Amino acid sequence: MELVALACYVPLCGLGPLASVVTLALARRRGWLRSHAWQALVLGAVTGLVVAALWLGDFALESAGLPTPGLATVVVQLAAFAAYLAVSLRCMVDAYRRRDATLPLIGVRARRWAGVRGDEEPDTAPRQ
Repeated sequence: MELVALACYVPLCGLGPLASVVTLALARRRGWLRSHAWQALVLGAVTGLVVAALWLGDFALESAGLPTPGLATVVVQLAAFAAYLAVSLRCMVDAYRRRDATLPLIGVRARRWAGVRGDEEPDTAPRQ
């Protein structure tokens, strides 16, 4: 179970989102696992939207003939991706150790979508 939760956060060639979707489809009664899958999907989607919005904004300014931030946009995009990698790594470690990896804002919503109450324990006892 821990490795499945960890796999949901893998930021490599779409493996994380694929693992999350498969987990959501197959793990119907595993609230803890489903909350990790939802959280990983939302985290990746938010990061993707931020990076795409920055790129589209830069493109729109350039198309309109206005000055663009250029390098500043790239730096902010790289910072957003670096933050995504750091948060994903933290969540992978927490998922593997069966710790609560609920992120602010998106984690609470992911737990609600997975049907996990705030005081619910993980599906099995922690590893020794």
